[in-house]
Order: sequence, then structure tokens, then C-alpha cells
Amino acid sequence: MVFSFTITSLFARPDDVHGVITDKQNKSVEFANVVLLNANDSALVKAAITDESGKFTFEGIPAGNYIIMVAQIGFEKYSMPVTLNGTNKDLPAIVLQSGTVNLKETTVSAMRPLIEHHIDKTVVNVENSIINAGSTLLDILKRSPGVSVDGDGNVSLKGKQGVLIMLDGKPTYLSQTDLTNLLKQLRSDDLSQIEIITNPSAKYDAAGNSGIINIRLKKKQNLGFNGSFHTSFGQGFYPDFSFGPNLNYRTEKVNLFGSYNFWRGYYFEDNHLLRKFHDGESVSAFDQNTFDKAVNDNQNYRAGVDYFINSKHTTGFLFRGNLSTNEDKTTSTTEVMNNNVLDSTYNTENKSNGKYTNLTFNINHVFRIDTAGRELTADIDFAQYENSTNFNFRTNHFSINPPNLPYTILEKSLQPATITIKSGKADYTHPLSKTMKF
Repeated sequence: MVFSFTITSLFARPDDVHGVITDKQNKSVEFANVVLLNANDSALVKAAITDESGKFTFEGIPAGNYIIMVAQIGFEKYSMPVTLNGTNKDLPAIVLQSGTVNLKETTVSAMRPLIEHHIDKTVVNVENSIINAGSTLLDILKRSPGVSVDGDGNVSLKGKQGVLIMLDGKPTYLSQTDLTNLLKQLRSDDLSQIEIITNPSAKYDAAGNSGIINIRLKKKQNLGFNGSFHTSFGQGFYPDFSFGPNLNYRTEKVNLFGSYNFWRGYYFEDNHLLRKFHDGESVSAFDQNTFDKAVNDNQNYRAGVDYFINSKHTTGFLFRGNLSTNEDKTTSTTEVMNNNVLDSTYNTENKSNGKYTNLTFNINHVFRIDTAGRELTADIDFAQYENSTNFNFRTNHFSINPPNLPYTILEKSLQPATITIKSGKADYTHPLSKTMKF
């Protein structure tokens, strides 16, 4: 007979919240921006966009007090407080009022909405938006429509795992651990847009059949030299910090850009596990204490150039790299008890270190055939990913009752891997109508 005990903190389970938006004639309002704000500090919790039926969904929202804000061209802005308690998953219908314009005092502005709906994708405009200040890319993805991020940094889209993450239209070719570190390191100040593609077209590789999230980084459009420098520091049980510059130089014909980011973070677990086995009056127990501490250093860098041949032709070169190192030490002590009497102990120490390198080179060309949207693009890519992880295990066994003698087990594991990817492709885009592309 085996007994196990689990202690769980009791919090309200996050739920999906649904709503619908109409006008005064009860007609659905399509593609309206809907944001959910925290009532205490007006911080953005989640963003959504209505579909063709005027419906929207906020995924994984815990109980609490919030404010819903709605914006759509042709209608007055709308806001209302709402309290979620885990039971009211369906919100009351939201009715928008038609906007009015005073022609004598009309001011035209060109500010982009937070979320835009296109034929083949949903675009989150990060630059100059309410989700920009002091956030990481991982924070912004958590708030984006249809995107969910679990506690380990795994990204899902509309509930589907295996999402392909791309940077400037190029696959990252990173492991899940390195990808999560990259998402934590990239700052909102470096981002322009996030493209969310739930049904990838033939333009994209089959690897993104669960969906694609394409991260568009900033390329400064103003002429001359400009740049920025960021740094951050956090203190939990251990500190973490990051820093790096982002530079750009542009003329009428050439745009040079580059960035570097360094991030160091710590991870630790302190576990106590007690297992008891009952056989009649006899009781055996395993009492285990484990402490695991790791330090991660991650460096990301990129450099590129765009050459504007004329208004229709642009040729570019992009280099992107990632260097990640990890050092981990785990110590564990297990005591074996029989009827509350110590029988033996095991002391295990595991030391591991890993090095992960990713280098990507890209040459691209864009031919904008006309202003109607016809376009021909070509890319040549070379990527190399190297992974080297070493494990060293040492286990000491001590027995209280002779004649069992103490002994030591030594184990070592080497796990090198190299992946090289070479690819070339060309894509032609031909608009057939306002709602369809070939």
C-alpha cells in the first residue's frame, strides 16, 4: 500500500471569458479592438479582436476586477468595469454607439490601432502602444490575442502546441530552452510588430502547421545615426540582469542595423519528498532532500544591411547569432527507513554544463511589382546549430547494517549535436481581391 500527500495552494482557476459586440441595429461589429485592463492599475492583461460575428474571447483569465475597453473606427470608444469570479464566463452584450464628427474641427491622425486584422494574419502593433513600456517579448505574447504561455515559457496558439516562432520572417532554429530565453531577453523597445498566423499559407514551411508567430524587429526609418541602450535588474532569491545596445544608421540608399543583448539568470529548486510504504505492521520510508541550482548566460546578437536599389527593388543581408551556456549542480540525500530505523543513505551529486550556439545567415531580395500588392521575394538561408552538454554523476551509498559495504557509482554522459540547414526559396504574391491572395 502506497500513500502520497500533495499540498496545493488554493487559487481560483483561470477561465476563458467570452463576449459579443454589436451596434444599435444589433449588427455585429467586426474586427474591433478589445482590451482587458486590471482595475487597480490599468495594466493591460489581455488583448483580443472580434471576429465576423462580433465575438471575442479572453483566454485564461483569473478571478478579479477588470475594465474592458473597446475601440473601432466609426464608433465611440467604450469602457465598462467587470468582476470575474470564475462563474460568469459569458459577458453581457456590448453595444457601441456611432461616432460623431465635427467637420469644422476635424483633425486627421495616423495612429495605428493596437490590433489589425489582415487577410492572412492578425498584427499586434507593439511600437508606441499601451503594451510597450518595460515589457519583454514573453510578456507581450501573454497578452496577445489567441496566444497562451505556460509557466515554462512554452507558447501555444488557439490551444495548439508546436507553434513556429520566427524573427523577421526567418525561423529561429533554437531549442525550446534557448527560445524561451530569447523571448525573455528581447525588450519591447526592440519590437515593431507581432504577426499571428493561425492558418499558415503555402508561403510558409510545413513546420508551422500549428500556427506561426512572426516577430518584426524595429528598423529605424529616419535618416542618420540613432540608437538606444537598455538595462534591467531583478532580485528574487537570486538576481538576474540584462543589458545591450541597439544601433541603426540610414541613408537614402542604405540601412545598417545591429543589436546585442546579454542576459544572466538563475534557477533553483529545493524539494523535500517523503514516501511511505505499508505492509501490514511494517513501514518503509524514503526521505529525500534535493537542491538544484543553475546559472544561465545568454547572448543574442544580429547585424544586417538593406540596400534600396530603387522604389521597387531591395536587397538585404542578415546575420543573427545566439550563444547560451548553462551550469547546473544538483545535490540529493535519500534516507531509507525501516520501522523508523535508519537502514541506508544515498548521496548523489550531479554536475552538468551545456553550450548552445546558433548562427544564421540570410540573403534576401524583394521586388515590388506594383502598388496593387503584387510582389516577388527570394531568400537564401544558411543556419548551424551546435549543442554540447556534459553530465557527471556521483552516488555514494552507505549501509548501516553490515556486511553491506559502502560503495560509489560514477557516471558520465556526453551529448554533442550539430545541425546544419541550407535552404533557398522564392515566393510570388498576387492579390485577387480585397479578401483573397494567390
